[in-house]
Amino acid sequence: GRTVKMIDLGSYTLRPYVTNQHWTPDGKRFVVAENVHGILYEYNVEEETLRALDIIDTGVAWDAGFASITPNNVMFYIKSLSEIWKMDMNTYQKSLVAKVDPCHSINVIQVTDDGKYATCYWVEQDSEEDFIGEQNVYRVIPRLNCETGEWDNKTIVKRFDDDQFPHAGHPQLNPRYDNLAMFCHEGTTTYIPDRIWLGNYDTGEMRQLFIQAGVRGNDAITGETTGHEVWGVNGEYAYFVKYPKSIYVDNVGKCGVVRIDKDGSNREYINHDFDYWHCYPSDDDNWVTSDTIEHGPHAKVVLIDIRTYRSYVLADFSCPRGGNHPFQPHPIIAPKRKYVSFVMTNPNKEHRLACAWMDVSDITYNEYPGGRVKMNDDVTYVSYNDGEFCSCQVDAGEVDGKRSYTIPRWRSMYADINDSITTDVNTSIKLRITYMDKQLGGLMVYYTSAEKDNYDVANHEDKCHVIRYTGTNTWKTADIEIDQINMSNRCSHRTDLRIQGVDAEATVADIEVIK
Repeated sequence: GRTVKMIDLGSYTLRPYVTNQHWTPDGKRFVVAENVHGILYEYNVEEETLRALDIIDTGVAWDAGFASITPNNVMFYIKSLSEIWKMDMNTYQKSLVAKVDPCHSINVIQVTDDGKYATCYWVEQDSEEDFIGEQNVYRVIPRLNCETGEWDNKTIVKRFDDDQFPHAGHPQLNPRYDNLAMFCHEGTTTYIPDRIWLGNYDTGEMRQLFIQAGVRGNDAITGETTGHEVWGVNGEYAYFVKYPKSIYVDNVGKCGVVRIDKDGSNREYINHDFDYWHCYPSDDDNWVTSDTIEHGPHAKVVLIDIRTYRSYVLADFSCPRGGNHPFQPHPIIAPKRKYVSFVMTNPNKEHRLACAWMDVSDITYNEYPGGRVKMNDDVTYVSYNDGEFCSCQVDAGEVDGKRSYTIPRWRSMYADINDSITTDVNTSIKLRITYMDKQLGGLMVYYTSAEKDNYDVANHEDKCHVIRYTGTNTWKTADIEIDQINMSNRCSHRTDLRIQGVDAEATVADIEVIK
């Protein structure tokens, strides 16, 4: 019953790899490419319009969409497999950032949130003779200073002591801590006992981020098979999939989508309802999308609520080519959490690879039980109490004929302003709050000022507006100016406003952004 829309550019229609955010920060546009002419496009899902951006000419079908868009709306992308370019997605101005030796063939670019550093991998050999004979091949994971165009002398070079699977892959700089890079031991996961690694560019240290269990029978060499790791939005977590027993019968323990702290200290098993394969988290770390590989030529696209561990099947469709890479869906949830994009084959065009998307706001805005609901197009609410998200703290009700939300005394309700252009815009806005004017107390509206550092881990609210009650017991509106609010996703539990009652419960019907 859910509407799925599809882009088919006439040949393979591709997106950047699942580790890269290919949506713009407004959550309305994403980039795709087609492999015959090597053209990179921007697609606007709300206007359903296509705009050509650049000729990238990588010459490799499933590599044609290597690009990564930062929260500052700058896209970094690979061109001709030996150049890295950037493009301002507001003005579409583009420029060359850096080059490498053409024989290296850059692969899988990934950028920090502030756009200052990027990483990728390229292949090197020990000597020219080795290059000709394809001997002693190894992958280098460098770090690029995007402001100077220079490659750091500090690189992560990992050639695993494994004759069959010697390579590192999936290089990903932490979006917040630019000295940290996650990478993987590439290969058939059943035979990889040390899949997920963390490297430190400052110290040169490399270590496993997730320690897998040992051998458990059959011909596999590991008791846990894991893969397709990706950083969370704030860099504090990584997400990966522990593959299901129904695929790898040797696997032991809990399976499914897993979240782990950036230092590997704690792990959380989020959901194992289906045989998951890849995963990607939302920009507030509350949702994660995943795809599946079923027993047969079918795949599902699933959305998971991390706070309730509940899963929602978004799509179930045929993968006529057996689900082999790159024909796996690779779903990604857009910023603002309204859309999910993925790859599928076009059933009407000889199963040609296409890019699809769907609106999931009925789930992410409305179906969270007692938590996030959509008040209007600008503001959504989340209940928060004593350090924990509450599943039933702020429920919709009716007060004096108006649908509204009541906050208990000294409890808080959090609001995200969804029309912010980027996650780190500092701006002034005017809000109109509709509230019940009670006999006692008032409302406090807290926010974080732009003077505070976006990357400060203690970046909680430091400014407050107070609306005093006058005791009319009627619905009233108040317009308040929020001067230089910090819109960063990292502010105060990744929300923009905190509303709290003073000495009494507070009842709010609506919040509008009017300027």
